[in-house]
Amino acid sequence: MAAFDEWIARIKSRDPMVYEDAFHEQWPHGPEFIARLIVEMRLADDSYTRGKLIELLGEAGDQTVVPELARELEHPDWNIRQWALHALRRIGGREASKFIEQHRLQLPKDLD
Repeated sequence: MAAFDEWIARIKSRDPMVYEDAFHEQWPHGPEFIARLIVEMRLADDSYTRGKLIELLGEAGDQTVVPELARELEHPDWNIRQWALHALRRIGGREASKFIEQHRLQLPKDLD
Protein backbone atom coordinates (compact mmCIF):
# COMPACT_ATOMS: atom_id res chain seq x y z
CA MET A 1 0.00 0.00 0.00
CA ALA A 2 3.02 2.28 0.41
CA ALA A 3 3.40 2.48 -3.38
CA PHE A 4 -0.24 3.55 -3.68
CA ASP A 5 0.22 6.15 -0.93
CA GLU A 6 3.20 7.57 -2.80
CA TRP A 7 1.30 7.59 -6.11
CA ILE A 8 -1.77 9.27 -4.62
CA ALA A 9 0.44 11.93 -2.98
CA ARG A 10 1.89 12.74 -6.40
CA ILE A 11 -1.59 12.79 -7.93
CA LYS A 12 -2.68 15.28 -5.28
CA SER A 13 0.40 17.47 -5.84
CA ARG A 14 -0.14 21.12 -6.73
CA ASP A 15 2.81 20.87 -9.11
CA PRO A 16 1.25 20.17 -12.54
CA MET A 17 4.29 18.22 -13.76
CA VAL A 18 4.30 15.94 -10.72
CA TYR A 19 0.59 15.25 -11.29
CA GLU A 20 1.05 14.65 -15.03
CA ASP A 21 3.96 12.28 -14.46
CA ALA A 22 1.89 10.25 -11.98
CA PHE A 23 -1.17 10.37 -14.25
CA HIS A 24 0.76 8.98 -17.23
CA GLU A 25 2.56 6.17 -15.43
CA GLN A 26 1.19 2.72 -14.63
CA TRP A 27 -1.77 3.10 -12.26
CA PRO A 28 -2.63 0.75 -9.43
CA HIS A 29 -5.55 -1.55 -10.30
CA GLY A 30 -8.38 -3.44 -8.67
CA PRO A 31 -11.39 -2.72 -6.49
CA GLU A 32 -9.18 -1.50 -3.64
CA PHE A 33 -7.79 1.17 -5.96
CA ILE A 34 -11.25 2.41 -6.91
CA ALA A 35 -12.43 2.37 -3.29
CA ARG A 36 -9.37 4.34 -2.21
CA LEU A 37 -9.85 6.93 -4.97
CA ILE A 38 -13.44 7.43 -3.80
CA VAL A 39 -12.29 7.90 -0.20
CA GLU A 40 -9.60 10.36 -1.28
CA MET A 41 -12.13 12.27 -3.41
CA ARG A 42 -14.57 12.55 -0.50
CA LEU A 43 -11.80 13.78 1.79
CA ALA A 44 -10.51 16.39 -0.67
CA ASP A 45 -11.29 19.79 0.78
CA ASP A 46 -10.56 21.79 -2.35
CA SER A 47 -12.10 21.65 -5.81
CA TYR A 48 -8.72 21.34 -7.54
CA THR A 49 -7.82 18.07 -5.81
CA ARG A 50 -11.37 16.75 -5.85
CA GLY A 51 -11.60 17.44 -9.59
CA LYS A 52 -8.37 15.54 -10.29
CA LEU A 53 -9.64 12.53 -8.36
CA ILE A 54 -12.98 12.65 -10.18
CA GLU A 55 -11.06 12.73 -13.46
CA LEU A 56 -9.13 9.62 -12.40
CA LEU A 57 -12.35 7.81 -11.55
CA GLY A 58 -13.64 8.56 -15.03
CA GLU A 59 -10.40 7.52 -16.67
CA ALA A 60 -10.45 4.24 -14.75
CA GLY A 61 -13.64 3.42 -16.68
CA ASP A 62 -15.21 1.39 -13.89
CA GLN A 63 -19.02 1.36 -14.19
CA THR A 64 -19.37 0.83 -10.44
CA VAL A 65 -18.38 4.46 -9.77
CA VAL A 66 -21.24 5.94 -11.80
CA PRO A 67 -23.54 6.46 -8.78
CA GLU A 68 -20.67 8.10 -6.87
CA LEU A 69 -19.97 10.44 -9.77
CA ALA A 70 -23.69 11.18 -10.13
CA ARG A 71 -23.68 12.44 -6.51
CA GLU A 72 -20.95 14.88 -7.51
CA LEU A 73 -23.40 16.44 -9.98
CA GLU A 74 -25.13 17.90 -6.91
CA HIS A 75 -21.96 19.57 -5.62
CA PRO A 76 -22.34 23.34 -5.17
CA ASP A 77 -19.06 24.00 -7.04
CA TRP A 78 -19.57 24.31 -10.81
CA ASN A 79 -16.04 22.97 -11.46
CA ILE A 80 -16.76 19.78 -9.55
CA ARG A 81 -19.97 19.26 -11.51
CA GLN A 82 -18.04 19.76 -14.76
CA TRP A 83 -15.45 17.15 -13.78
CA ALA A 84 -18.25 14.76 -12.83
CA LEU A 85 -19.94 15.28 -16.21
CA HIS A 86 -16.63 14.71 -17.98
CA ALA A 87 -16.00 11.53 -15.98
CA LEU A 88 -19.50 10.19 -16.65
CA ARG A 89 -19.09 10.84 -20.38
CA ARG A 90 -15.73 9.09 -20.29
CA ILE A 91 -17.21 6.01 -18.62
CA GLY A 92 -20.26 6.02 -20.87
CA GLY A 93 -23.04 3.48 -20.82
CA ARG A 94 -26.75 3.62 -20.13
CA GLU A 95 -26.56 4.52 -16.44
CA ALA A 96 -24.03 7.33 -16.93
CA SER A 97 -26.08 8.72 -19.82
CA LYS A 98 -29.20 8.66 -17.65
CA PHE A 99 -27.51 10.79 -14.96
CA ILE A 100 -26.12 13.21 -17.55
CA GLU A 101 -29.58 13.67 -19.06
CA GLN A 102 -31.18 14.17 -15.63
CA HIS A 103 -28.57 16.79 -14.86
CA ARG A 104 -29.18 18.51 -18.19
CA LEU A 105 -32.85 18.84 -17.29
CA GLN A 106 -32.11 20.14 -13.77
CA LEU A 107 -29.20 22.46 -14.56
CA PRO A 108 -29.10 23.05 -18.32
CA LYS A 109 -26.53 25.85 -17.89
CA ASP A 110 -23.95 23.24 -16.80
CA LEU A 111 -24.11 21.65 -20.24
CA ASP A 112 -23.87 24.81 -22.36
